Amino acid sequence: MKIIKNLGMQYPTKNSKKKLKYGIVECDNCKKHFKTSIILKKLKSNNIVCKNCKYIKISKSNTIHGESRTSRLNSIWRGIRSRCNNKNNTAYHIYGGKGIIICNKWNNYINFKSWALSNGYSDQLTIERKNSNKNYEPSNCEWITKSENSRRCAIRKNYGKKSNIKISEKEADEIRKLYKTKQYTQLELAMLYNLAGPSSISYIINTKN
Repeated sequence: MKIIKNLGMQYPTKNSKKKLKYGIVECDNCKKHFKTSIILKKLKSNNIVCKNCKYIKISKSNTIHGESRTSRLNSIWRGIRSRCNNKNNTAYHIYGGKGIIICNKWNNYINFKSWALSNGYSDQLTIERKNSNKNYEPSNCEWITKSENSRRCAIRKNYGKKSNIKISEKEADEIRKLYKTKQYTQLELAMLYNLAGPSSISYIINTKN
């Protein structure tokens, strides 16, 4: 810190009751001169920068690899890591607590971002694991719509409540129609209708009315 001119004791504001020592100093970063209160001990032990350089410094600290930490993609990445690694996260018990991890490669945000942008990421999509029992890794993740994510969650929630139950002919027709749309796998339909497994759906699909 370089003091250009000592301005002596001054009141910081009109209503101040105590004077402070002021001076014209040189910014350690951009070398511009500006007025500030002078505390010699503080000046000797700290870098003093102007308001503009201080703002730039703060902005840089809130970014990672040139991207804001509050960007949607960065928030998704940090959310995944928190669910898998942070025991204080409210969802840890169904992720990290069950052994779900984020692969080593994705612990680096740049690698995760590169995969996301190369695999269809957009602000309208959300990340989903293809197999909910496996980890967050390239081979097991994809970007899907929020409505599709909600549909899959509903299927998982209903699966296993009942097993080997009988279904009506009306429900059998529904299953056949849904399967023809190619939007459901046999496993998903089995989970949706609380049947024992894909073999039950295969039987229904291949059985004539």
